[in-house]
Amino acid sequence: MTRYSPPPPEARALYDAWRSPRFGTANPERMTNPVWQWLVETRAWPGAAHELLAGAEVPRDPPSWTFDRMGQSRTELPDGTAILIGGEHEDWYDPDFQIYNDVTLLRPGAAPEIYGYPEAVFPPTDFHSATLAGGKVWIVGTVGPKEMRDPARTPVFTLDVETLEIAPVQTTGTPPAWLHRHDAALAEGGGSIRLTGGTVIHAATGAFIDNLDTWSLDLATGAWSRDHRPPVTRWLVRRTDRGPNNLWRYRVLDHSEPGSDMAREMTAELEATGPKPGLARYRERFRLPVPHEDITTLDDAYNLRRIRVEEATVRITEEMAEIQVTVEGPVAPATLDAIRRHVLETCAALDGADYETVDLA
Repeated sequence: MTRYSPPPPEARALYDAWRSPRFGTANPERMTNPVWQWLVETRAWPGAAHELLAGAEVPRDPPSWTFDRMGQSRTELPDGTAILIGGEHEDWYDPDFQIYNDVTLLRPGAAPEIYGYPEAVFPPTDFHSATLAGGKVWIVGTVGPKEMRDPARTPVFTLDVETLEIAPVQTTGTPPAWLHRHDAALAEGGGSIRLTGGTVIHAATGAFIDNLDTWSLDLATGAWSRDHRPPVTRWLVRRTDRGPNNLWRYRVLDHSEPGSDMAREMTAELEATGPKPGLARYRERFRLPVPHEDITTLDDAYNLRRIRVEEATVRITEEMAEIQVTVEGPVAPATLDAIRRHVLETCAALDGADYETVDLA
């Protein structure tokens, strides 16, 4: 187990009272307790924290508060203070899964300062961007809890760096939709924020798809504008019954030691719904039936494959609910049809299920 600094005695005494997440009651509320401060300083996992603070196995309900997070933003102020906002621990299937809405200040040479907010003031936020401008941190986008996602809008909030008050921003124009995991930068002159990359929710299908556009948010008016949309053709490939695909099982099997317990488990799960073509077909799924060149790099995400076809780049992104195919650049119609047919037939064979394609606007 990772060695953590020993918790202070008062943290042990207060652990039961502070081990679980909670919202603030003011905008903001200073959350002063040695338990959370120690967790910020160590970033201890819930299991390790519970063992050190309570000397027992971690309870599975309710979840434990932790500062070991993904999708948390960090903004540096000129005086060296770092402002860390929100983030999540693990994914929805983990007992300690939580999306947070707190703000933590790390001042040079000082103890962490943690601030909570009412959920109605600032909803749980992760994989957003945080841009410093005009004495405020502009918090744009989020994955957020499933029940709050709305493809018709992009959430925007500001954090006042002096008062630490959070306020919603009323925007106008057409927003990027439910944007997250994107890049944001202050434009030249400081009057707007430029946003690129990331993921949005496709309104018609509910799928997470790549954001291909470049967007600007005017900080004075709150107006959204789209600066650039590249010419692309893209579509989804998914099961007709909308069920999850088997690609992750093939991925685990491909990386498992032959004959291991994990390999046997994945093989049994794949065979449970009928005969499958096996790893050979899985490993050749990107071997397109047209002249092509694999241009994937080590910097690309594990579930992304980039392939050069004619004068275009084909990007295939594999998720559990669907496969997204994006063709950037000109491709002959016959070539495009061959790519579409290959991905569809390969997915159907690997799953032993009916598949369909859905064009994305």
